[in-house]
Amino acid sequence: MATENINAESTNDGDKLSEKNGGNSAEIVEFLKKQITELLAELKEKDGEIRKVKVNAAVDAALIAAGAKNVVAVKALITGLDEAELSEDGSVKGLEEKISAVKASDGYLFEQRGGKVTMRGAKPGESGSEGIDGNADISKMTYSQLADYIRKNPDAKIFD
Repeated sequence: MATENINAESTNDGDKLSEKNGGNSAEIVEFLKKQITELLAELKEKDGEIRKVKVNAAVDAALIAAGAKNVVAVKALITGLDEAELSEDGSVKGLEEKISAVKASDGYLFEQRGGKVTMRGAKPGESGSEGIDGNADISKMTYSQLADYIRKNPDAKIFD
């Protein structure tokens, strides 16, 4: 059909299109209108896909910044991401509140940051013999005194 030739034609010159189609400009106009409508529909679909990609990237970045251990699991708990809107700075509107709500309900999905870490047990750089009374005479201790001494000094050598 003649419209297939028009589709392959890359020129915008109406006279050349008209000559190829035998002078039927009404058919050309209808074909071009149809083609424009199809292209606009494709453009709208692609814009929707691009918006989804941008929203997903912004959500992923926000969840990583919030300390999410498993981004996929946390995203599953956040509702309304399909209708989410991007703000001017590229962030998702209302996302911070949703992340805070998930943190409150399922805090185990996030790393705990900012807390002071206290270390118990052995301290690096110290010898294990500090605090042990090497001069203690265990032969003169009662059983309860010996048990208390061993509890306080687990590294003490009782038997030589």
